[in-house]
Amino acid sequence: MFPITACQEFDRSLAPIQSVSFDISEADPLADVTVNIEYGLPDGCYSFDKTKTVEITGGFDIGVWIKRPVNSQACTAVYTIESTMVDLGKRFSPGNTYAIRINGEDHSITIPKKGTSPDTIIKPAIISKVEIRIAESYPPQVFIDIRGLLTDSCTTLNGVDTKRQGNVIDITVTTQRPKDAVCAQVVSYFSTTVPLGSDFAADQTYTLRVNGQAQQFNLSGNPNQTLRPTQTATPPITKPPSSAVPPESVLPPTTFPSPGRTG
Repeated sequence: MFPITACQEFDRSLAPIQSVSFDISEADPLADVTVNIEYGLPDGCYSFDKTKTVEITGGFDIGVWIKRPVNSQACTAVYTIESTMVDLGKRFSPGNTYAIRINGEDHSITIPKKGTSPDTIIKPAIISKVEIRIAESYPPQVFIDIRGLLTDSCTTLNGVDTKRQGNVIDITVTTQRPKDAVCAQVVSYFSTTVPLGSDFAADQTYTLRVNGQAQQFNLSGNPNQTLRPTQTATPPITKPPSSAVPPESVLPPTTFPSPGRTG
């Protein structure tokens, strides 16, 4: 008789995300997008499990999963960073903006129009200062002044995407740089102003998120609030319910027609 070996069981969880960047190919006629993701392994017993990509309205939802043996005890207390790439395929139209959600964090990319530099890396900007300005008008107008870093001489501001759901305003600021370009390591700054309009009530509190940094404001408080991003601790491990399993991919190769083909 052969010995029976029990299958090893694992606890699976969403990985803490460290950084995200995007590689965008030249559109011909559609662009290919590759998502570069750095994620954390909280201790020596964790390892990469899998990525799962789901198409959502206006973009994609990506899950990066890690695993740890059940009942593991002797684990080195060392936090390490690993990376993975997710190729979303050649299905992105020039000039359009797409939502990319990674382990619950919202990002957006704008596909360069034809004639712009190919192989552009677009990623969330480093934000150094956010100021809320409430104009002395009736009704009051709200403006968001944003200042951020350009990490080298080739990096420029790519775009600003604003979304609002009720009392929550999400602003995503991205920068762009040519892939593999040799650039002077000179840090500079950019500034941009985002008008939010006048659809605000004096008795309500609103949440503003700029590249994931959340702050609250209201019209009755200080009309010129300066918000500085704060350092955050390592993101916690998010475990799914015991009955949940990593979702299967719903990206069949025929979701988007190939260029030049007709049905």
